[in-house]
Amino acid sequence: MNNYKFYKTDDNSTGIYCEDMKDILHSKTGAKKEAFDKFINPVNFDEFYKNKNNINILDICSGVGYNLKAALYKLKNKSVCIDCIDTDINLFFTSPFLVDGFNDIDINLHLLQMIIRNEYSIIEIYDSVNKLYRLNGAEFFSTSMMDLMDFIINLDY
Repeated sequence: MNNYKFYKTDDNSTGIYCEDMKDILHSKTGAKKEAFDKFINPVNFDEFYKNKNNINILDICSGVGYNLKAALYKLKNKSVCIDCIDTDINLFFTSPFLVDGFNDIDINLHLLQMIIRNEYSIIEIYDSVNKLYRLNGAEFFSTSMMDLMDFIINLDY
């Protein structure tokens, strides 16, 4: 796992600096804003998907999934199938748990469900997210999603 440092951006999303690459993964203006400015708005997203109900998305170099979250935000009442390709699955595991500026638990639950359906164990996800949580601090993580994960991990069954 790369060495990541989280920081707050201007749009209240969480940006990430990768110390191994010595580079930011999101601009200071905001990861959420960047997803709309560079991914959603340039392709006339609303018009393109207006009459489509079943949508497939391939996200290459998904990172923590801000483009996916922007797409899910815009496609709320559609059936969406997502495939992600990235070199660091541990970073993507954090996607449902980050403070992202969307403030939409449905998007985060959708992404968590997608990760679990791809046969990653709850323990594997929890360990990965918990490590980044401990290294970067609670201010970058959604309290409700972290509480949900703690509840699931502590179930007696």
